[in-house]
Amino acid sequence: MLEVEIHKFAFITTEFAFLVRALFFLLFGFLAEVDDVINLETLPWALGTVLGIFLIRFVFLKLFKLPTSPLLFIAPRGLITILLFLSIPAEQKFNLVNNSLLIQTILICALVMMFGMMTTKKAKNEVEVVDESTDLF
Repeated sequence: MLEVEIHKFAFITTEFAFLVRALFFLLFGFLAEVDDVINLETLPWALGTVLGIFLIRFVFLKLFKLPTSPLLFIAPRGLITILLFLSIPAEQKFNLVNNSLLIQTILICALVMMFGMMTTKKAKNEVEVVDESTDLF
């Protein structure tokens, strides 16, 4: 009986976390403008930032002898980046680090993550388990 309640609680917690993330990404969507996405002044900085993120991640994965694929590609830059950027007071912001750089970095990381996961193949011994007992309500 307790296991069922724990499973229900985990399900509700997961759904609530999804709702919170969705609301923040809606905020991000309202914050983004088309001019920010195609700003060519900050694009090299965004590409350099993303390259640095994945390069450092690759070095640490090799250093700790972990498999690089698919761990290299799972490097989301979204919710926490938005929250941290929005929490910076206006007088402490740099001209270079603006909405455009933030949006481009998040979108490029998302694209790298998407293409990386699409090109990563499942291991032969990895079996996808389908749990049919998820209908709890």
